[in-house]
Amino acid sequence: MLDGALHGLRVIELGEFVAVPYCGRLLAGLGADVIKVEPPQGDRARRHGPFLHDQPHPERSGLFLALNMGKRGVVLDLERADGRARLERLLEGADCLVESQEPERLERLGLTPGETRRRWPRLVHVSITTFGRRGPYARFRGHALQASAAGAASVTIGEPGRPPLALPASQPDYQGGVCGAIGALLACFARARTGAGQHVDVSTADVTA
Repeated sequence: MLDGALHGLRVIELGEFVAVPYCGRLLAGLGADVIKVEPPQGDRARRHGPFLHDQPHPERSGLFLALNMGKRGVVLDLERADGRARLERLLEGADCLVESQEPERLERLGLTPGETRRRWPRLVHVSITTFGRRGPYARFRGHALQASAAGAASVTIGEPGRPPLALPASQPDYQGGVCGAIGALLACFARARTGAGQHVDVSTADVTA
């Protein structure tokens, strides 16, 4: 096969389920070398269907396979010093980090946007979270349900007198993945002119709004 448009671009993916893996999938589809970092228990998407013959298996989740085609993978325990050291070695040779970690975990790992800028000045750091890395809700946890509500989509979904519903099929996460991929490419174009990486901060609630 011919090399894709992003041949030579290396991306480290540190996130589970939909948003970050979809961002990585889009970049891989354009030819980037995407290395997916999974915890020892595996990405939680492996435990979601559909499964072949409705028989759950970590290697046969249709969701996981669709989101992770075209990537390489490595299992790292980031609670261990050797796991963190291996991740840092991967980042040394990377162009882009895409992550969705909780702020407290980023601080423990030394991977806050400020730290990655200091240690790897050319690295493009993309965060895809429910409420973003800045603002009053930056430390709140959330998923597609909360993004649907905060982004005002849920106000129109559901029946009168019953609880509001989220957008179906994790749509805020997929849209966040698209925006993360676009932001990563724009930041890489900017780096080609300035020599410096930057932080791309995507909030799925903002994307939904």
